[in-house]
Amino acid sequence: MKLVKKVKQLEERLENTSKTLAGERGLKTKFEAKRKEFEKELKKEQSDREEMERIKQKIETELGKTKAEVEEMKRKLQEQMNALSEEKAKHETRNIELVRHETLQVAEMREKLEKMWKTLAEKEELRARHEDRSKDLWMNLQRELTIRQGVERSKQQIERKVKQSK
Repeated sequence: MKLVKKVKQLEERLENTSKTLAGERGLKTKFEAKRKEFEKELKKEQSDREEMERIKQKIETELGKTKAEVEEMKRKLQEQMNALSEEKAKHETRNIELVRHETLQVAEMREKLEKMWKTLAEKEELRARHEDRSKDLWMNLQRELTIRQGVERSKQQIERKVKQSK
């Protein structure tokens, strides 16, 4: 009689343990899917960050070229202004128009340069946001791994208890 009762208790424990184990396997599957999702997002963020870096390098290259063009324009403008002062009496009207034209070009180049600086600042801000998001994803992944390790420890404990109860 006692033996039958004990067998029933052991069967109930085994059934409860099996249910718990099945639930934990389900959790493990969910955690694994979540981890893969986070890894995918992390790869996308890294790809985006690399793209942003490439764009930043391109903008910086263009910015360097533009600066060189602006400096060249300034140099040319200075040379032309020197020539204008020498020929001022003969060609005053013509030279004034030329100076205006060059000044407009410099103003346009400055405008272009300011736009590029603004774009660069926006790209930097976007890169910073991507970096923050990557950090968040990394922290979430770490949390998921910690939970997964806890589930694995629980599973091992349950399996040990099942083996001990046999």
